[in-house]
Amino acid sequence: MGMVAVGQIAGSNGVRGDVRVKPLTPDLGRFAGLNDVWIGESETEARRFSIQQVRFHRSQIILKLHDVGSRTAADELRDQYIFIDESNTRPPAEGSFFIHDILGMSVFTEEGVAVGVVKEVWRLPANDVWVLQKEEKELLVPAVKEIVRAVDLKRRVITIHAMQGLIEDSPGDT
Repeated sequence: MGMVAVGQIAGSNGVRGDVRVKPLTPDLGRFAGLNDVWIGESETEARRFSIQQVRFHRSQIILKLHDVGSRTAADELRDQYIFIDESNTRPPAEGSFFIHDILGMSVFTEEGVAVGVVKEVWRLPANDVWVLQKEEKELLVPAVKEIVRAVDLKRRVITIHAMQGLIEDSPGDT
């Protein structure tokens, strides 16, 4: 079964075992319709939990899970991811992509020069930043339309506009 990470547990909330969730999806309302989630450091290690209640507080979600009845039990879940079955996902908005789809994709310039492979996605307030790996070097690429020209999910290739300084002045260059 394919799963998608939709949140990460930020910690406990109160003394009855509620957990605070940092969403990894822009659609916070998607948590309201969930009955079950899988929680773990990866989808292969995830355990199934039933949701008893969902509450919203600012930009976080508070979940009350069956079988998590204390602050200690909730704290043991800290930093673990919340996964849902891929069949429960909603398609991303036009021009947006699931993080798990982007990870591992090869990145090339418009001229066909290999830049690296997406190894991580940072979710920042202004925009996402893709961390690319090429040999021993890392390159940070803002995921904005001025730079990202095309994302081909079938071929697993991303084409970027290599603005001056984007590739040459990357972290790890010496």
